[in-house]
Amino acid sequence: MHDLLRAYAVSLTTALDGYRDRRAARDRLFDYYLAATADAVGGLYPAAVTSRPNVAPAATPSPELTEPHTAKRWLNTERSTLAAVARYTAAHGWPSHAIRLSVLLYRYLDCGHYADGLVVHQHALRAARQAGDLVGQAHALAGLGNTEQRVGRHESAAEHLRQAIELFRRSGHFTDEASAQNSLGFLHFELVRYDSAEACFARALTLFRQTANLTGEALVRNNLGLVHRRRGRHEAAAEDHRRALELSRRTDDWTAEALALDCLGLVEQQLGRHRAAADHHQQALVLTRRYGNRRGEAHVLDNLGTAQLGLGDPERAHRYFEQSLAIFTEIGDHGGRASALNGLGAVTHAIGHTATALTHFTAALSAATVTGARYQQARARTGLGHTHHTRGEPGHAHRHHEYLLTDATELELAEAERIRSHVAALADHGPVNRTA
Repeated sequence: MHDLLRAYAVSLTTALDGYRDRRAARDRLFDYYLAATADAVGGLYPAAVTSRPNVAPAATPSPELTEPHTAKRWLNTERSTLAAVARYTAAHGWPSHAIRLSVLLYRYLDCGHYADGLVVHQHALRAARQAGDLVGQAHALAGLGNTEQRVGRHESAAEHLRQAIELFRRSGHFTDEASAQNSLGFLHFELVRYDSAEACFARALTLFRQTANLTGEALVRNNLGLVHRRRGRHEAAAEDHRRALELSRRTDDWTAEALALDCLGLVEQQLGRHRAAADHHQQALVLTRRYGNRRGEAHVLDNLGTAQLGLGDPERAHRYFEQSLAIFTEIGDHGGRASALNGLGAVTHAIGHTATALTHFTAALSAATVTGARYQQARARTGLGHTHHTRGEPGHAHRHHEYLLTDATELELAEAERIRSHVAALADHGPVNRTA
């Protein structure tokens, strides 16, 4: 609608319609968007992890949104409008609409729409506080904390998630508490606080089991498997991911299914079974692309690049890493950018382009340092040390290896002993070659 036409419509309704008529029109508008959002989210994510608010059907005609493809297209088309509705309803007397939009859109916005997520959840939090709605506050805090985690605001994210957990617990919303515990656990995992992560995941798993929420259990199982893999417990990791895959397929939860397949691929990589890993990642990629999970797609592409590098196909690996980096950059996921840059560094080092490799690893270290992603910092240090050694620059290599040895121990990396042995071997031998 042209701005002048919109302004003319506003002037007409202000002059000709009474307050009650204008209020009723906005009621119908906001009810429509709330009902359509509920239908779309139900069509795209039929397996709900957390409780969903009650939403009455729209009194006005609304589209058919039960099919995933149609639901995804509607949400993508209307996303900016939904953010505007959340902002307006929170500030002009429709707090329940803002709060329920935040709850409904949580999972969709977590797939890579972080800027809109911050807007929707912040306005919902303001509305819930003004309305004295403790459960609404908890949901908004959980959504806000989870989104802040994605964009690297870890301290604020942790505080908001803890507040959400306490409010859910006080209100007796144990499934929602479990979901927030799972998010806090993943935040600890990203910051390489594995004991704290496992404690949160264990609490979440207990709560999901008590409430018989199989979808939630699948998500937690996947996250527990990630911790086991980082700590070198490959069989335990594989068992958790296989259990998650079974549960996700039983509950028709494509998000958890894609994650389980991707994580199984990571375990296969650790065991050197790169072909099996690539197969799992490819299955996950199909699901993330089919349902429009941009964040998930970027992670899978990143992991596919590593698998292809292990298979000896650096050209294909490079393409996957570039695609992953482009998506992470687009959605503002800086931790993901660090991972993709580390992958590009590994590829370019493998094909002898060491100057380019140094550029990628340096950029990865910078991105990981800004977000506090210490595991990606360790990967970048590893790459920088190896590349400087290859280039015949022992002083630079030694500096990064010293940092790496400290990180490997502090971060409880399963490969710490291998890293120490490798660094010792590099110290005993000269550079392997000199490459421009």
